Amino acid sequence: MHLARLFVYPVKSLRGMEVETWPVAPQGLAFDRRWMLVTPEGRFLTQREHPHMAQIQAHLTLEDARAGRPRLVLEDARGHTLEVAPRVFQHQ
Repeated sequence: MHLARLFVYPVKSLRGMEVETWPVAPQGLAFDRRWMLVTPEGRFLTQREHPHMAQIQAHLTLEDARAGRPRLVLEDARGHTLEVAPRVFQHQ
């Protein structure tokens, strides 16, 4: 088997980020699809309903992820960014 490219998707339904290496947790790639966008009522949003979500890039640094304090930054197609407040995560 040959692995040509590796992508991590920190936020479900947003663009993934290509990585060269990434830690693996018991449930799969660390911090892969650990967040999702939801409405104020708690309903999750998907690309099926909102195709433009594919234009939003999620960035997460390996160093922060390994430290258990992922710093998540979202970036739209115009380059506008939004940093999600960091929280302490325990590796499961």
